Amino acid sequence: MGQSPLDIDMGPLNAAASSSRATDVVTQFLVEQGLSASFAQALRSVGISDHSRMRMLGALPETDLDKLGEKLACEGLDFVACLLVRGGLRRYARAGLR
Repeated sequence: MGQSPLDIDMGPLNAAASSSRATDVVTQFLVEQGLSASFAQALRSVGISDHSRMRMLGALPETDLDKLGEKLACEGLDFVACLLVRGGLRRYARAGLR
């Protein structure tokens, strides 16, 4: 049998599509929190890249989220944006545990 289009390795195209999906997840998260999509790169730079990480981060102790907030502030997020990201991560964690 021949290969179906889904079986063919698209190399860099698959990597680009995967990266695009990650971008969409981060941007979607920001929009859900009422924040600008322009913060997406800041979130990615500290490792917030997919739903799984968001859920895991949201389940961390407050002291760890304090450290995350400091890193986000260094990346250019203001205090309120940091609080909104933190709250969103907590909601993702609660939703993921259901």
